[in-house]
Amino acid sequence: MEKKQETKKTKSLTQKAKKIRSIIMMSLLCVLMMSAATYAWFTLSNTAKATNLTMTVGDTTGLQIAEDNNGSAGSFGSSIQFDAINGKLLPATTIDGYTFMKPKYDGNGVVSEVEPIGENEYFEGKTSDIDSTTSSSDPSGNKKEGYYIQYKFWLKLLGADNATADIKLAEGTGSADGVYSDSNKDNYKGTYILSKAVDETKKVPGSAAVRMSFTTGSTTTEAVYEPNTDIANPVGLVKGADYAENKLGSGTYPVASTIKRNAAGTVTDTDGKVITLTANTNTLITLYIWIEGTDDQCVNQISAKDIIGQLEFIKPETTTGN
Repeated sequence: MEKKQETKKTKSLTQKAKKIRSIIMMSLLCVLMMSAATYAWFTLSNTAKATNLTMTVGDTTGLQIAEDNNGSAGSFGSSIQFDAINGKLLPATTIDGYTFMKPKYDGNGVVSEVEPIGENEYFEGKTSDIDSTTSSSDPSGNKKEGYYIQYKFWLKLLGADNATADIKLAEGTGSADGVYSDSNKDNYKGTYILSKAVDETKKVPGSAAVRMSFTTGSTTTEAVYEPNTDIANPVGLVKGADYAENKLGSGTYPVASTIKRNAAGTVTDTDGKVITLTANTNTLITLYIWIEGTDDQCVNQISAKDIIGQLEFIKPETTTGN
């Protein structure tokens, strides 16, 4: 009798041990699946185009904006706009908003590592000629493609000396699906980043993987702007044909707040703050624009899609002052 009970007890312990092992194995499998999760990049032959961007300040917000004129502020006003670029954007990634890396592809279309971007591999944005610098891939003429756009401009807060205010991006309206339409252009207000073309099957706008960062000085990124965060990730894609697999993981921005907005322009998780300004002080800001290669939406379907947008800066409140 005792022997039977012992046998039953042993069987029970063995079954429990098996269950525990199964749970541990499942947990490990989940961890492995998570660590092996892939992120999409364009394949080598694909690019997107940033055709124009307007930056404005509200007429009644006590803000002014100016172009950069070789390190000094030009004439301040209510808006600036740089011209359409002839070049196309290749995917890049960054963890600080101003130091960018480009992907290295292996023979299987996997992005297994990244390397620094060269000094001639980006667009130096100017209002009159944004593609005037030469490229290492096209040293004889205007640059045809680059990994990011670098554009400098100035902001100035008006008001009593020493007053400060948090400058934010205005809500966007009229851009619910992230896709630009000529028939709807009069309804686009505030801040929006849109695509002028979209794949009708996948419904992934070119603007879905866009990022922008706002950096002051040379090493301080104040904010990273991520538009259209609620657009669905593409499904049913084939590695190599539709995207280049990336095993590096997704970039984060530890030195900056990330301003996330849905396609309708609503802030989803932050107050949208770009920078804090002091009144009557000209502040130089470097804007970086790039296609984030580790974004799930950085796939071939958004290649060669025109990207347009507007950033509207507002001063919701004065935080301190005399």
